[in-house]
Amino acid sequence: MKYYLIVFFSLMLATFQLSAQVSEQKESNSEDMLKVAVSEFDGKRYENCLNSLNRAIEINHNGELSDILYYYRALTYLKLEQGNKAICDLDTAIAFNNQKIHYRELRLELNMRSVKFNDAMSDIEQILLSNPNHELALLNKGIILQEGGEIQNAFNLYSKILTINSQNKEARYLRGMIYLQNAMADKGCVDIQLSANLNYEPAVEALSRYCR
Repeated sequence: MKYYLIVFFSLMLATFQLSAQVSEQKESNSEDMLKVAVSEFDGKRYENCLNSLNRAIEINHNGELSDILYYYRALTYLKLEQGNKAICDLDTAIAFNNQKIHYRELRLELNMRSVKFNDAMSDIEQILLSNPNHELALLNKGIILQEGGEIQNAFNLYSKILTINSQNKEARYLRGMIYLQNAMADKGCVDIQLSANLNYEPAVEALSRYCR
């Protein structure tokens, strides 16, 4: 009876060790596949990169790389002009790790492009909780407010951005346009000129059109 127990526990131990080795090997393979994917991405071989990331996600059973893998796949989908899939992967990356601001920044930009302002505002508020002076979040919040008719609140946000960074060409241009729309051409053209000096194309066009 003792002999069978010894054999049984020996087999159990061997099985556990083998399982641990397989799990460790799968994680190692996942890391290797990520390295391959990054190399393919840098080489602009995006379909190959996508295949490598799909495989890495499939074998990433420990989950430690999950947010990174989904983020890189989102970047790859963007290169392949598949924005909706990119947003889905960013959703997953953020679900795994909601502390990485650049995940939210990218999702914010994609939602703004798609005019999904409610989704964008959700990320804006989360980003501003971490950094109340985050220029991208403040700028896009201003744009959303302006689109919703809250002109004064948008103006205040653009002004706040310019106190943080006087070289922010988008905020400078947008504030200048609000000045112009409210018959304050002198102030508006000053802002637009400064934005144009920073090579912001919409400001260059507005300057020739409104500030002759």
